[in-house]
Amino acid sequence: MEKEIIKTRYSQKVFLLIVLSLVFTLLISGCQLAKEPEQYVSNRPKTEDGADLILLERRKASFADNQIDEVEVEEIEEDEEELPQETEEPTTEPAETEPPVEETTESRFPINDVTVSSHMNARAGPSMDAIINYVIPPETFFSIIGEEGEWYQVEYEGQSAYIEIATYEALRVVD
Repeated sequence: MEKEIIKTRYSQKVFLLIVLSLVFTLLISGCQLAKEPEQYVSNRPKTEDGADLILLERRKASFADNQIDEVEVEEIEEDEEELPQETEEPTTEPAETEPPVEETTESRFPINDVTVSSHMNARAGPSMDAIINYVIPPETFFSIIGEEGEWYQVEYEGQSAYIEIATYEALRVVD
């Protein structure tokens, strides 16, 4: 009889431990469900007001792609109207040719030691679809070595890439 009592007490203790462990597990999982989900924190560069710089560039590019440049269309149409008509007969006399004049236009590039106030994406090509080669940190110096459409070609730490002119103008630091 004593053995039966010991077995019963042992069984009760085991049962109590199992119940307590289940209650503890449910309490812990319930507490975790009550916590607010953690917010995603982006490490991408931001402007001074906290906006995501990459998203701003993409938005600007999508607006730029949807706009039609009416000035270019008009100029092309005018150029087609001004084409000379071939009414003159060719002459056998050689025409006097002037030696070509070398134009001495001063290039405004390179522009050295420029800097921006916030992170700036430098892309592999002059397009928002081009991959980002590197990000130019704020307050670091780089050079603008050329221009292609609405993009500057830049050089930073020996690497060449492209930055959008409008974004550069918004973020540049003026001495």
